Amino acid sequence: MAFSKSSKIKGRVITHHNESFNFWEELISEGHISTPFEVTHIDAHSDLGLGDSAWHYILTQLLSYPIEQRIKILDRSKVNLANYLTFTMSMGWINKLNFVFHEYWNFNDFFSIYLKDFDDYSGFFEFRSYDSQYSASYLTENIRNINPLKKDSLIPYKIYKPNNFKLVEEYDYLVFCQSPQYTPKTADYMLDIIREYITEI
Repeated sequence: MAFSKSSKIKGRVITHHNESFNFWEELISEGHISTPFEVTHIDAHSDLGLGDSAWHYILTQLLSYPIEQRIKILDRSKVNLANYLTFTMSMGWINKLNFVFHEYWNFNDFFSIYLKDFDDYSGFFEFRSYDSQYSASYLTENIRNINPLKKDSLIPYKIYKPNNFKLVEEYDYLVFCQSPQYTPKTADYMLDIIREYITEI
């Protein structure tokens, strides 16, 4: 697949990464896409939430609900630009995730607590629900030895570096993020370039 000005792809230019979550929710609610769907995430970070405390809320509260009910009870204040992909998977919206990282990325922000067998190289996300009595510190130290209350379906992932990734499939939508916290103002010219290749919705 190659992007073309004459055959534009539907999409949206956003400011912050977590607006992707809102965009996907909008597409789902309006019947434009069905779940689950495949996502290709091109970024310098995994956006799985390493470094914030939302993981404890996800594992001990959110995942205890049936998957179709989670969006209704979701504490949206916990969804942010660093963890929105985890919340998207927790909703059951994604069935495959492709990561395209920079050349020197080396699992430095991959959050193994969400992975099958807690293994960075497993190739699968596995979301497990735990009793809410467990504190964050207790789970951090003992999670490998605790039986989960239940597990979601496995979500396969693949990791690519720029030199071994090619667009070989037709994509339905494109989301491009400005990300002012991480990119200089001088890079904003790219927003107008991207807009030449998408039909903004």
